[in-house]
Amino acid sequence: MLKTVVGLARVFALGSALCAVGNARVATAINLDFEGPTYAVGTLLGQDGWATNGYVTADPFFGGTTNGTVNVSASNPLAGIQSVLYNQTAIPPGAGNTGASDVGKAAAIVGNEHGTSAIDLTASFLIQTNDNAVGAANNGSMGFFLGQGGRSPIILLLVNAGPTTGDILIGDAGGLPDKGDFKGDDVLEITIGVDLDGQNYDVSVRNVTAGTPLTALTGSGPGGRFPFFGGTITDDGNGVSYTLDTSLLLRSGVGRIDAINVVTIPEPATAGLALATLVASGLCRRRSQ
Repeated sequence: MLKTVVGLARVFALGSALCAVGNARVATAINLDFEGPTYAVGTLLGQDGWATNGYVTADPFFGGTTNGTVNVSASNPLAGIQSVLYNQTAIPPGAGNTGASDVGKAAAIVGNEHGTSAIDLTASFLIQTNDNAVGAANNGSMGFFLGQGGRSPIILLLVNAGPTTGDILIGDAGGLPDKGDFKGDDVLEITIGVDLDGQNYDVSVRNVTAGTPLTALTGSGPGGRFPFFGGTITDDGNGVSYTLDTSLLLRSGVGRIDAINVVTIPEPATAGLALATLVASGLCRRRSQ
């Protein structure tokens, strides 16, 4: 009996220790589905940390003000019962182009290098855009980026959207090359994998409306990845972790975005620790029966 009690104590201690270590390095994630009760119908600004990105009002190129409305809306959501809905309502005087209404959630996720070229962080979302009566025809434009303080190293931008047109631009070391086509109001599912060690990322696109399969796009970097747009980004001072903002590029026309999921991938050792923890927990359950 004493041996059994001691054995159980050791197993519980092992399981507790493994849990403590495992929890220190588990995957973290943000799930932005824009549903209630976290989000209420109405302006997105001020909800769950979302705010207008500072460069919109600071940079004269954008006219010093926002060019439209950004709301949580129940009108034709891309998923669930609510999505973010952007509508361009004006072209700010003095703006170099259409203006912008970009919004961001600061310090939304922290990713870690793993010392290899494997993917360290993934992001996925649904997006849709088209033109409207405010700007020029075939001029719907919106997108998504992960970045730091307005920088957009990991970026996708939909442009030239109209009833029969639309281009998919992906940030690459040399600019924003056109990597695909769609039609205005097509719903696109975007999947991004980020390698923080190599400062590059991969992008795959599925046209949900057209029923096409998830297709990988090809960048100029190793293995067809896209080198970070605008150069490298800095870590948090420890050589390992990177704190990233999540931002929506809202430039012209009308559009929706939803189901944003950003997930960090733990180090390979973490998976083994998690498995060992499960085994230890299973042993505990069996011995207690």
